[in-house]
Amino acid sequence: MKKKLIIAACLLVGVSAFLAVLYTADWREIQSALSQMTMLKLAAFLAVTFAGYFSLFTWRWKILLGCHGHNIPFQKLLIYKLSGFGISFITPTQVGGEPVRIYFLNHNHGVPLKEATASVLLDKLIEISSFVAFVASGVILVSFSDIVPGSALVPIGAIMLGLVGLLLYVFKRIHKGEHILTAIFNRLGLKRFKKLAKFEDKIMKTEQLLTDFVSHEGHRKNTLPFVILISISAWCMTIIEYKMLASFLGFSLSWFESFLVATIPLIAYLLPVPAGLGMLEGAQVAMFSMLGYSSGLAIAVVVLVRLKEIFFSCIGFVYTLSHGVSILGSKKNLQQSSESSRTKPRSLHKRSHFHTLKKTKKNVKAGV
Repeated sequence: MKKKLIIAACLLVGVSAFLAVLYTADWREIQSALSQMTMLKLAAFLAVTFAGYFSLFTWRWKILLGCHGHNIPFQKLLIYKLSGFGISFITPTQVGGEPVRIYFLNHNHGVPLKEATASVLLDKLIEISSFVAFVASGVILVSFSDIVPGSALVPIGAIMLGLVGLLLYVFKRIHKGEHILTAIFNRLGLKRFKKLAKFEDKIMKTEQLLTDFVSHEGHRKNTLPFVILISISAWCMTIIEYKMLASFLGFSLSWFESFLVATIPLIAYLLPVPAGLGMLEGAQVAMFSMLGYSSGLAIAVVVLVRLKEIFFSCIGFVYTLSHGVSILGSKKNLQQSSESSRTKPRSLHKRSHFHTLKKTKKNVKAGV
């Protein structure tokens, strides 16, 4: 019940901000810009997003799973990625869909829960880290111009500096072999509760897989830089998306302007509002205004971005619901997942991890 109230409150904040932005919009200009879109242009836009975001990020996840010795078909991971995206789209945080990905790995492919969880956690950690680096690069670049006022740049810079510092701290702790989640679990005294105490060992084993990966020399020097490169390449595709949208709507953004609208306003996705509703719209209107464009054009662009998100979210959402996963957290599904993990052949649970560089390279090759 409390979870529903929190989601409802966050959604209310987003809807209020969204309506406030629309209230000041020039509807005729928005309609005029959107009227220039055709189904062919929309298909091209969706294709670029599919290739740049979902395909590259799925490839990254496949590589990470390959390092754990699991060769899952690309098309399966792709639909699981879409499922996670669909659930995250309606939750206040951008990690709401990760349990769904874990469930599908365990239930459909027999991947032990701790290994499935470790792969998803590492995949999400790399995704968030590359996203923060991408947005931070926009903040740094714009700081050398007079486009964004200093009064607005200071809080944005402070937020990004804090996030970068936090991520560096997390990676440093993981590299040293320290278990951050286990430490938080113990510091909060959660082991006092009988229902939670049994999770301490599972959390520790899952974190051990993460620390093994990051601390392994082969992965640290080869695999990790490669998957980070894939992530940054995927985020850079959003620059092409905005450049393309501007062209489709009848105006032109320079590559520098496309870079700015593809980075700084995306901070809205880090806020605890489902899909950054209202936050992204307001941020893009502000960014477009600073660049000398009207709010109507900004909203027209965001409308298409939202349409893209809804399209891919619906695909993942429908797949998730049609494959026995309750969005509200069905006990039946959780029980099935746990039983699946326990009933798999013991050989699956006794996989060897990160013993030799030779074996690791073989696994990575299998993952690619």
